[in-house]
Amino acid sequence: MRTLRLRLVALVAAVAAAALLPAANADAHATSGTSTQPLAVTGYQQSSDNPSRIDADRGALTDVGVDGITLEHEGGTVSAVSAGMLVQLAKAHADGLRAEFLVSNWSDKLGDFDEVLASSMLRNAAKRANVIGELVQDLTDQPWDGITIDLESLNRRDSQPLAAFLRDLKAAMPAGRTLDIDLMNSTTLGGFERWGYWLGKIAAAVDTVTLMAYDQHGPWEPTPGPVNALPWQRKGLDVLLTKIPRAKVNLGVAGYGYAWMGKGKPIRTVTDAGARRLVKRHHATAHWNARAGEWTAKFGTATVWWSDARSYRLRVALATKYRLHGLAIWSLAQADVLPAR
Repeated sequence: MRTLRLRLVALVAAVAAAALLPAANADAHATSGTSTQPLAVTGYQQSSDNPSRIDADRGALTDVGVDGITLEHEGGTVSAVSAGMLVQLAKAHADGLRAEFLVSNWSDKLGDFDEVLASSMLRNAAKRANVIGELVQDLTDQPWDGITIDLESLNRRDSQPLAAFLRDLKAAMPAGRTLDIDLMNSTTLGGFERWGYWLGKIAAAVDTVTLMAYDQHGPWEPTPGPVNALPWQRKGLDVLLTKIPRAKVNLGVAGYGYAWMGKGKPIRTVTDAGARRLVKRHHATAHWNARAGEWTAKFGTATVWWSDARSYRLRVALATKYRLHGLAIWSLAQADVLPAR
């Protein structure tokens, strides 16, 4: 639920009865009808974000995901909960919302997610146990409602230890606290497997799974394109739902965009409001791309794509059609104010 560096997540326990359905019975495509439960909606906040955004969006949200905690010391420990995280936690609870903290393998040194760091923890029993102990202690010491695991850019060698880590962490967590995992999107089962996601085992270990169906295109590639086009999101859901019950799945949604400013110029992350300001500054015209469900604009050598409140409404309709557990948006600070539930 990050810009190029950070990603999104989500939370909340799955609907109990639906969660008992075997993963093999999860449909691979959308079904008719709507969910019997209202969609859960998670909004992500970084620890340094203005907590007033939680107030602004509280009518749309059920949960707040707070980023976050990172792996440290070659994966043998995790960073401490920061004062900024506790501010976000207090604001979420004051607004009657659940709050979970995110745990990631983000590396400031690399400017990206560190597979070696994550694998060092996952494949070492002593490190894994120590990290679990520290995370459970945070849940014991502070009134968090759960944990979101956001280990990204993994590979096949991490599949089995990741499943074991999730299983052991969930077993050690206090009763009533929930465990979510963020998964990078893929349009094939083989793609999920290459990312280190053993979907069936993951589904059995966690309460919810958030499909990070954003960052389809971005600063890592020179060719502009949608941030989270609807067809790409549907394809990812269709694959995921062959292994994971729909009542456990949250659809990750972008609330930001990217601006490709031209050859030799940096590719910029833009907020929804920032994208509109950029287009206006260059006297350009934004066009709604109905297939992608996003806005785009061109001026000079620049191209901008962004996903805003109109885009979000289409993802609410998609999650409802697929009868998912909910949605998760990265991030409140970058997105338009969300429409109330």
